[in-house]
Amino acid sequence: MITIHVPFISNKFTYAVNYVFQERLGIEYDIKIRYNSGEELSIIIEYNGEEVSFPLFFWDSESGDLKVDKILSLDKVDILLKGKKVPVINSSNRRVNGVTDVDVFGFIFFMLSRIEELNESKQLDDHQRFPAKESFAFKHGFLEFPVVDWYVELVAEELKLIGVNKKNKDNFTTVVSCDVDYPTEYYFQSYKSFFRKFITSLVKERKFSRSIGLIKRFIFSSLNINQNDIFTENVRYIMDVNERNDRKVIFYFIPYNTSKLDSNLSIESKLVTKLVEEIRDRGHLIGIHPSYDSTTDKAIFELNVNKFRDSAAYFEGEELHSRTHFLKWDAFNTPAWLESSNINVDSSLGYADLSGFRCGTCHPFKLYDLKNDKSTNISEFPLVCMDASILSTKYEGLNNFNRALERVSFLKEQCKQVNGVFTLLWHNSSFEEKFEKKLYENVTKVE
Repeated sequence: MITIHVPFISNKFTYAVNYVFQERLGIEYDIKIRYNSGEELSIIIEYNGEEVSFPLFFWDSESGDLKVDKILSLDKVDILLKGKKVPVINSSNRRVNGVTDVDVFGFIFFMLSRIEELNESKQLDDHQRFPAKESFAFKHGFLEFPVVDWYVELVAEELKLIGVNKKNKDNFTTVVSCDVDYPTEYYFQSYKSFFRKFITSLVKERKFSRSIGLIKRFIFSSLNINQNDIFTENVRYIMDVNERNDRKVIFYFIPYNTSKLDSNLSIESKLVTKLVEEIRDRGHLIGIHPSYDSTTDKAIFELNVNKFRDSAAYFEGEELHSRTHFLKWDAFNTPAWLESSNINVDSSLGYADLSGFRCGTCHPFKLYDLKNDKSTNISEFPLVCMDASILSTKYEGLNNFNRALERVSFLKEQCKQVNGVFTLLWHNSSFEEKFEKKLYENVTKVE
């Protein structure tokens, strides 16, 4: 067992320490207060009379809080060359020669907690989401790298020098999910809604073949000409592809509609009930997809959870998986609401406008509740890659096979290098372009 000497104790600081040593490295530790005699705060790890220390530049020793404004005010990040260019935040005047010159625990809490998203000067997008391009990681060029995982690896290397070895063994894996926003395509309830979708597809997204397909299917639907519903068939296609790889998919369903941006069908409808039962019969998982307005209204959020638990989608006693609709996330409220609703696993923390590592990691971790200043029991599997992010012309716009495959493969390789989890989201309402199925089958292959 190692002994960790710290100059102060706080929930935030303890969370960061526990994340590194217990969750990631699997090392047992005893923590003791040892007030610094010098001006510089530091954390000291001791084992068999040998020590390694890390500075705590970004912590307030009296309150135990992280100095977020101090981090956000940095004009640049330093680069530590350790086989790769590791970005490090540094507020001292000294040169960064190694990870022991870096406030590892401040940086890790900053990334995992998403505390930067509480910044009052932030600019939200049209859906009131914190966009990737507003993030510290994007502005400093490391959004597409799992830098928290790099830090953990460097800490493990330092600990080896004093005879302490990592106990946890990580293995690379892929987790595939599908947000079933629309169980069926035939949700055009009026000509107005059809034309809105058609114009979006043709003018904004410039998807000509998709636009033609929309016209054909709308006409058939209007004339009551029976045909297999393409969105429902895509759910089956996703299951088929992943079953060939012996993989379970998590399908997220919206339990309660509160906006025109929610589902076209109730989770209690016969069609959805039948689809959910088919998914379960084939051994896949069902999760909750809280509706569009649930991120800003706790009563609506709780109603979503209750509706889901009362539906055929939920089995009593099983883990409850969640992903917010439109990836809407309130860094102050959402973790607290998830915890109070007894959600076990979440996978909402990715950006819509850019794929990458919103939390700086591709390993699961316990969410931090900034509202109540405490760790939660919710396991977050941060979302690395979403189909809409890479394909939509509103976002990355990589709407051809080679460019999209290169992007997804790059992100997957980043996860593989740190033995992390590559989390992939693909909507059943996708696959309009001919290359998408080929792309999907490529990126979901077991390697």
